[in-house]
Amino acid sequence: MLFGMVESFKKQHQGKSLSIKSWRRPCMLQAAYPVNFLRNLARELAETDVIFPIGVDFIPSDGLHDFLESLTKRGLFAGRGAFAVPTFEVVRDVAIPTNKDQLLSSIKDKKAKPILAEGEPVSVDGSWDLAHVQFVDYGRWYKTKNELYERPLVFENEPYLVVNRSEPCFPNYDERFIYYGGDKVEQVLHLKQRGWRFFVLPGHFVVHVQHAGVAWHGSERWLSRKKVWLLLDMVRQELKEKVTCPCPNHLMSIDAMNDIVSRAG
Repeated sequence: MLFGMVESFKKQHQGKSLSIKSWRRPCMLQAAYPVNFLRNLARELAETDVIFPIGVDFIPSDGLHDFLESLTKRGLFAGRGAFAVPTFEVVRDVAIPTNKDQLLSSIKDKKAKPILAEGEPVSVDGSWDLAHVQFVDYGRWYKTKNELYERPLVFENEPYLVVNRSEPCFPNYDERFIYYGGDKVEQVLHLKQRGWRFFVLPGHFVVHVQHAGVAWHGSERWLSRKKVWLLLDMVRQELKEKVTCPCPNHLMSIDAMNDIVSRAG
């Protein structure tokens, strides 16, 4: 059914700005889920310019929506800036922390931790510090109150980012990524190549809710691993050969950003 929906959408949007590519999985990989096509579709149909692409299994802290809406109205997202919302995971069947004080208490009690970090609670997806922990600098975030901060981005970082899709040179997700892994990494690399700067927002967060695994998850991860790395190497080489965005970046200064953040509360 999903494939029929994809094909129907492609026919309806022939010649429009969204680039839709055909996708097929090797027959050994039974799960048919064109994740980056669907991300592009969601972005194209979004009703706002400022977007926060994230899965339905993430719970936002209380007030995150209002906070982002206030930042938007005050102009924080004008310019090529990408703003990470720190991401955590909790022990299954415990209350989800809804504010930073509750979150820090849960971390102290080993009932919560940064997503994919080593330690307790043990993640069903294992640990991978490069994805989030290394980028966010959680020790700094725990101490930060009303100030965002800029972070360098390196290969394999994949923070969850608030971005303004109307900015010049905003890239599509690469629809060649049809396997498990690498699908968000390439988008972040693409943003960096086109001149985006990366920041971490204070005060608010999202929590990944652990849920039952799916049958294809473990097998597909191993079957597709080599293909994903080959594709990522290809993408990195392609990005080296492309020019950066020629349009000026109207991003404001850090001091001006933090003035907005403090007033947005």
